[in-house]
Amino acid sequence: MFFCISYYQGNLDVLNHINECDYKIYSKGNQKSQYTEKLENYGYNISSYFHYIIDNYENLPERIVFIKNNIFPRHVKLEKFKQLLKKNNEFLGIEDPESYSHKTGISFYDKTFGFFEINNSWYLTSKKTKYFYSFNHFMSTLFTNYKKLDYINFVPGANFIINKELILKFPKNFYKNLNLFMSHCKHANESHLIERALKLIFTGDLHLNDSLKKPLSKSELKKISLKTYLLRKTHLLKPLNKFHLI
Repeated sequence: MFFCISYYQGNLDVLNHINECDYKIYSKGNQKSQYTEKLENYGYNISSYFHYIIDNYENLPERIVFIKNNIFPRHVKLEKFKQLLKKNNEFLGIEDPESYSHKTGISFYDKTFGFFEINNSWYLTSKKTKYFYSFNHFMSTLFTNYKKLDYINFVPGANFIINKELILKFPKNFYKNLNLFMSHCKHANESHLIERALKLIFTGDLHLNDSLKKPLSKSELKKISLKTYLLRKTHLLKPLNKFHLI
């Protein structure tokens, strides 16, 4: 088992609890060591994960733990963390239902599948969003067979364990393009979209848009997202036009 650890600030106590496994630290703060690589600070912890996948795509470990350095106690208690490391699910979110609070109709926790949140893209703002107007727009841009979800099943904080076969379902360039989506500002909202999409990407049966299989420039990414937007807008307006409502 290999640990990919995204670091910004705080301690690295997590290293005391990984049973001498191999690890790599990607730092967006001031932490330095022989196992640390400094990254530009964008994309929260997710860009660290994608950097690791891109750099090691041809030689990925069989099983990888992607976590933030402050995973406990922020996201999960230490004992819960140790219990989850012993499981062998192909994809396993490192999460603790006791750390979640819920509002009726907004979010809930299922014992089998984990955390669910209503799919209303509440976290998107115009100031920090460059490419997408909703989660559905994002997923429709990436995948040709995505169908709208009422609730999104994801791991808040994006800490998870995964087998390499699930990563290799998609080409290296796909992860490069996802990183590029998040790179336009430090706290790009595309990061929140990808956080909510990760579990579905790795565990779902999604067909990648051919245009995302090659490395794209920022202008090309913009054109692709705009094309999807216009197609969705046309589709939504057709029934309104039929009844002379527009």
